[in-house]
Amino acid sequence: MNRYIVNRLIQPSHNPSLITKWSTPVLGFGDYYRASVSTVGLNPSFREFNNHNGLLLSPKNRLETLKTLNIQNISHALPYQLQLIECACLQYFNKNPCKSWFNKFNPILNVLSASYYNGEACHLDLVQSTTYEFIKGAISLACTESSAPRSFCVMGWSINIQSSHGVTTQLIQDIAAKCV
Repeated sequence: MNRYIVNRLIQPSHNPSLITKWSTPVLGFGDYYRASVSTVGLNPSFREFNNHNGLLLSPKNRLETLKTLNIQNISHALPYQLQLIECACLQYFNKNPCKSWFNKFNPILNVLSASYYNGEACHLDLVQSTTYEFIKGAISLACTESSAPRSFCVMGWSINIQSSHGVTTQLIQDIAAKCV
């Protein structure tokens, strides 16, 4: 396993109270090693780990959780458990993806002849932790866990943003309208 990815997974949070209970860091959705196209979001939704009844458990779980790994804290993860986390991220679209979110990107991906479901596209987030408070939580984590404001490291790439509130939905709608 890539050393950068191991360090990213076990990096402690400066604000653990903002992170969804039992969740693990989400390195990406889909095979980011193979994909030629990537969509980018702010942070994973807590719904990747929870539904209205609580923690998603097998067979409905989408990603590994601290419970499925049988650990209390990500810092206690053994190398094989870190590999399980990465494998779940890489295989995300083959198991139980959140289609209500990801299918919104289909008009854009179709123009590029790419799809999440065949491995040609993946989705990366600026912050790899899930939070209950989407905008407030993600921005708080990003501002305290990044070396510089508005500069985020995602899988080794530096991305600068000015504002993300409402931008994703509007951007998807604008691009989709032009692509149809």
